[in-house]
Amino acid sequence: MLTRYHKILLGKARPRFLAAKKSGFQKQLDNLSKAKQCPFCDKKQKTVAVKVKMSVAEDPTFRNAVSLSFSQRGTAKTPAQVAALVSQKYKRGKKTLIISGDVAHGIPFLLQLLEKLAAPAAIVIVADPLYSEKAAKIFKRIVDVHALTVRWADSGCASHFGAEGYVGITQKNVKFAANGETIVRIPLLPGHIECDAKSTLEWLSKNVPDVRVQFVQSHKPRAVERAPELSRAITITELNDVVAFAHKLELNAETIVLR
Repeated sequence: MLTRYHKILLGKARPRFLAAKKSGFQKQLDNLSKAKQCPFCDKKQKTVAVKVKMSVAEDPTFRNAVSLSFSQRGTAKTPAQVAALVSQKYKRGKKTLIISGDVAHGIPFLLQLLEKLAAPAAIVIVADPLYSEKAAKIFKRIVDVHALTVRWADSGCASHFGAEGYVGITQKNVKFAANGETIVRIPLLPGHIECDAKSTLEWLSKNVPDVRVQFVQSHKPRAVERAPELSRAITITELNDVVAFAHKLELNAETIVLR
């Protein structure tokens, strides 16, 4: 898995954004600036300004990487400034740029950044795939590895946590992105192994069996009034059960710990 990604790191393959940049991003940026509503998340609002957070990535799958997170609480930097920082980090061995946070609203900034980026860094997106079809198409052109987090497979569970329409949107985007360089990350939540984790695995086995599955152990027990099941940790029995279920479905699965 991730064969092409590792070739990029070794200089034996070119990242996708370099090919996309040949046709230029300016036309896309001009069209986005004229949009009357957000073209990335299907909400009736114009694209909002985002700030960025730069850091050394702590992702166990993508080592020697720099992380760019879009959020309203970040630092105001220009695409040119970030491109320069990424190029500096690349020369020091950080050959992967991880995009996370509010990735959909960060697309205009990201396209401007990549327009100015000279370093052939591999581009990885680590995010919930809750974005529009237009955003999905842009990501597919410029992203080398999709690491997509899927939390819910049961519409009732998603709705209970305020995520109406979550299942349809995420499954559509996972299916569109899926190839040999796609990772689906499944957070293991107590009380949601059968209805969500295992249901997600069944859907993956039927629709995109070649993706790499990562079970994420990052849940910290906490008191949630409407979800008392989250007050405990996942048991070893539950973890072994879901891993065995993935192997039974012949999925390429592993367990990771994210901070």
